[in-house]
Amino acid sequence: MIHTLPVTVDSTPETLKKEFRKRLMTGGCVIRIPSEFTAADCDQIFNQFILHYVPSSAAAEVLRQLAYHTNATSSLREKLSALNDRAISEALTERYRSADGA
Repeated sequence: MIHTLPVTVDSTPETLKKEFRKRLMTGGCVIRIPSEFTAADCDQIFNQFILHYVPSSAAAEVLRQLAYHTNATSSLREKLSALNDRAISEALTERYRSADGA
């Protein structure tokens, strides 16, 4: 069974990593950021999780999900792009395509 792990404004990288690993062992896990998040919430999550960013980590997945988020500001997208992470870059590209209606 694939579990969904929602990110909240109170989520910490340590607790999310622990829950992510636990759920991976029981069938799989996807991390999701609620659509209700504001631009300020997205920035707060970025500032928390960037400190723990390592490619292929739970923190990297949170940042990738931020790249998809509709309320991510252009400055946040620029910061994400500057990471030069392939998965994040693909998420940003996909987000631009969907915004253009392609």
